[in-house]
Amino acid sequence: MKARGAKYAFDKRSDSELQLWPGTSTERYVTRPFVSARVFGGKGRGRRPLFFWPEFSGADPLARYGILAAARTAHFSGYYQSRSGADFHLAMYTVDGGARLSSESEKFSLAKNSFALIPAGRPYELGSRPSGWKVVWFHISGDVPLPPRVCVSASANCARLRGIFGIYEDEIYSSSPSGQVLEPLAEAIFRLLGRDISDAAERARDADAELKILEVKNSLSRNWTVAEASKFFGLPPKRLDALFKRRFFATFSKTLLAWRMDEARRILSSAGSTLSGAAAGVGYADAFCFSKAFKRHFGMPPGQLRGK
Repeated sequence: MKARGAKYAFDKRSDSELQLWPGTSTERYVTRPFVSARVFGGKGRGRRPLFFWPEFSGADPLARYGILAAARTAHFSGYYQSRSGADFHLAMYTVDGGARLSSESEKFSLAKNSFALIPAGRPYELGSRPSGWKVVWFHISGDVPLPPRVCVSASANCARLRGIFGIYEDEIYSSSPSGQVLEPLAEAIFRLLGRDISDAAERARDADAELKILEVKNSLSRNWTVAEASKFFGLPPKRLDALFKRRFFATFSKTLLAWRMDEARRILSSAGSTLSGAAAGVGYADAFCFSKAFKRHFGMPPGQLRGK
């Protein structure tokens, strides 16, 4: 993904991070800076500054909401970043243009009005598209629990957040920023950001749950109990049942039973099948108990289906 042959005005290199900044990029913080020096390539070096941040004293209005850093950034071409092991979550709103994002085997395209959420510790690579990329981003405390999955989706909140962020930015860069103005704006930013984070986390949990549901369905010979399934899904029994009712209109136990009986019927319909083999294949150690469950479910004993 990395741009080749480009000239960079700033690079940040460590064991866990690489950033390559072309001279056309700019980053304008609304918090205390995430970078370590006031201006890179600034006055006295014959180059324009890349980074800006406000001069303010006292508490950071965004910090009370777990926002560690935030900025508006414009990359016109050639920007690249890779990072692993970060102790903060990264949330990004693409305001214009686009970028490519990859995390392990997953690849995403960031387009205008998209929201991307990268959980703390998740390795990723990020590169702006040749047409450029304008983004508003936030570093969020890693103490906020999130599923360990990158999530990218369209955001209905992007334009509103960008507008409020712009007002907040103008105020905090003014000659005398007012806490009475900044505080409600900081809360509004937090509320909008929180909506997208909650939605992204829910989608990530749903995607994770789908994989686990598939694993249960593909391992019907395993002795699944509600307690074991609750541990496997990371959900208490009531929430586990709520998940299965939402997806299959029945509790976990009833859904599992239906899957097992359907699979048993398939096995018994095969030539050469045995009652004990069908029972073992769907998690029953005792053929008699299996026969009772099968007859109760289908209204006929399993022997009537065997070999048909």
